[in-house]
Amino acid sequence: MTRAASPVDLIAEVSHLKMRMDAAERDLAAVRACQLPVNPVERLVVAASKVTGQAPRDITSHRRSQRLSRTRWAVMRAARQVTDASLPEIGAALGRRDRSTVRHGLDQADVLSGCDADFVDLCAAIVAASTVELPMPFGSPVPAGLAAELLNPSQRGD
Repeated sequence: MTRAASPVDLIAEVSHLKMRMDAAERDLAAVRACQLPVNPVERLVVAASKVTGQAPRDITSHRRSQRLSRTRWAVMRAARQVTDASLPEIGAALGRRDRSTVRHGLDQADVLSGCDADFVDLCAAIVAASTVELPMPFGSPVPAGLAAELLNPSQRGD
């Protein structure tokens, strides 16, 4: 037979749960203050925005200007290099594009990588910006090696 909880026990439990909820809300506010997306492909979009000066909403828009398309292709290439994201996941982060659009973008990125040094530099700059400038909660910077490990756990030596 189980004993019914006393009112004192219930009050203590409610108080404990309220303290845990307050702590969780503070942690969530700290993460939101960083204003970084959790998705690594979205982080690459933010990094591309910093590198190119184009707004993230423009990079993920359905506009097809050459400048925006090249930036998207560079993000797609960077996403394949430093994340485990599938083609549909990359497309979802880049404005709800489907996997065939991402495949085409990766093909274009391969062509440009073979003949355009500026494009190769753009891809490298996006990867570098996404791995070095990732603030941790409470504003402490992430060491570049740790950031790369966080973005691509498959390359760890485990």
